[in-house]
Amino acid sequence: MEISVEHLSFSYPETPHVQIFCNTSVRFASGRISAVVGRSGSGKSTLLRLLTGLTGKQVQHDRIFYGPNKLSPAALTKDGRLSLCFQTPACLPWATVYDNVTLPFRLQNKCVDHKKACHLLELFGLGYKYKEIYPNTLSIGMQSRVALARAFVTSPDVVLLDEPFASLDVFWKAELYTFLCSALASVTCTVVLVTHDILEAFCIADDIYILSPDSHTLTCVPNVNLNRFKSRDKGSSPSIASVVSDDQFPQLFNEVCKA
Repeated sequence: MEISVEHLSFSYPETPHVQIFCNTSVRFASGRISAVVGRSGSGKSTLLRLLTGLTGKQVQHDRIFYGPNKLSPAALTKDGRLSLCFQTPACLPWATVYDNVTLPFRLQNKCVDHKKACHLLELFGLGYKYKEIYPNTLSIGMQSRVALARAFVTSPDVVLLDEPFASLDVFWKAELYTFLCSALASVTCTVVLVTHDILEAFCIADDIYILSPDSHTLTCVPNVNLNRFKSRDKGSSPSIASVVSDDQFPQLFNEVCKA
């Protein structure tokens, strides 16, 4: 499902003089993973909140659309077709791993798809051994797996990822990139990932967008061929080492930094 942002302008009511977006237009292609890269404070998380309708309600109805029918963020969220994964896992401490992952079904008053939930638990390495334990016994990396599995459990059309790997070390990141790509291989959805980690964008994304806090623009980086990192078996991700050791990586990395 394509995401369209048309002539979006936004500032928070508390700081109306601080313009975060100014007449910004962008399209995130259907079925692709789009990484939005920018410095801290550039407005990346604000963009995701706008895409979900969690903030800036005054701009939602005529500036942000989903799909050819121009659905609003509220309509998509109500039907369980849009999912958001935060930087912190936000697991319910009183619920088991299985109950955390299946929470979206109960929030939407739908029957739990046990088969789908168990499939995702297996994909994220949370199968029989972990599904009945509580999140406070898990490492932050394992809790991040729970949050990611929960984001995909209702088979949403759109998944928005708000720096879900920011607090993890490189070892956990490398492992979760593989888990995420495995999950994406079994579903058809549009993913928008915001991150300040350019290397992460190269490991995961199909397209890279730069969010500039100075010009208030969001532009796709041209001539960056991410497909060279995607020639791999379906459902796997390139290792961090294979990306940084690629002959063209330094040049591509610099092109993103200068964009």
